[in-house]
Order: sequence, then structure tokens, then C-alpha cells
Amino acid sequence: MIKFRAWDKEAKEMIYDVQNTYDFTCSGSGAMEPSFKDVLEDNDRYEVMQFVNLCDFDDKELYTGDISQNQKREVFVVYYGEGGFCMCLVKEWNWATTNGVSPTQFRGLSDMNCGGWFLEQHRIIGNIYENTELIAEERY
Repeated sequence: MIKFRAWDKEAKEMIYDVQNTYDFTCSGSGAMEPSFKDVLEDNDRYEVMQFVNLCDFDDKELYTGDISQNQKREVFVVYYGEGGFCMCLVKEWNWATTNGVSPTQFRGLSDMNCGGWFLEQHRIIGNIYENTELIAEERY
């Protein structure tokens, strides 16, 4: 199933199942709600993240922008890179984004794209928008 969530930068909140936001809908107060197209196009207000179609071993859904931890207590970020979903260590992701480089270009992670590997060894502990302290701690 294709699902999305969006970080609303203005409201500072995560909106789940944002793909179910349709044109010309009204909230209970009668105010116009944004459409999914509006959310996708408004990069100044929203950061849209896609469901990766995997869950961790607690059955929590994995989205781009999520932060996970493996059994060795290493912390990873999920992102969309060239050719698909990827994971890398937070400190490597921080280095790459700070230096204006795609993490995929910084380190190829094709061996980490295996769903079974993630399911068996990772627990989602947050995301890069609501849990900035988790990525700030992992600097070079």
C-alpha cells in the first residue's frame, strides 16, 4: 500500500495518511483543507515522506525520515536515494547533508535495503523532524 505522511513546518506536527487529503474537502469548522496535491507542491510548508512498506520488530511502520536503532545501538536514518529507499548511519547522513552531498553518493548502502535485515534488527526510535536531538547527538 502506498502511504504518505507530511511534516507541517508551520504547525510543527506530523500529518499521517496525508494521501487521503482530497481537493475541496472541508473540516468540521467549514474551513478548506489542503489537497494532497497542495501538500506535495508546497515545499515551504510541508515535508512529505513515503511509507517504505516495512515495519520494525515492534510492527511500527517505517517512513523516509525515520530514525532507527539496531541491536548494536547504532542509529540510522531512512531516506530516498538514487534508485530507492536507503538507510545510513546518522553521523554519515549528517556529514553528507552538511556537505551538500547525497548520502547515496557518500556511501552505497545496497546491502542495507533488505527488509528481513531491518525487521530482525531495528527498532524505530523517532524521526528527523520530531526528534532532532537524535540526529544532533550523532555528529562526526
